[in-house]
Amino acid sequence: MKGFAELHEKLEIVTFCPLTVLVDHNDAALTVFMRIKDRTTGQFATFMGAHFLQFRNGLIAGYCGIIDSLKAVQQLTDRDL
Repeated sequence: MKGFAELHEKLEIVTFCPLTVLVDHNDAALTVFMRIKDRTTGQFATFMGAHFLQFRNGLIAGYCGIIDSLKAVQQLTDRDL
């Protein structure tokens, strides 16, 4: 949770649009279209991502998120890497 808090301090989620959602008992997966803003520089990045969650007793017990991080960094820094 500390990592999420630190990330939120740096980046603002402008758009979080689920494209697909799959649920099977205590597991869920979704693909999303995201647009974020760097709070310090004002730079924006737009990319797709995937989130995989496991639930136990109504709480999130496991989480994995995947994004096109190279594309996001390129957009936030205005550089081709």
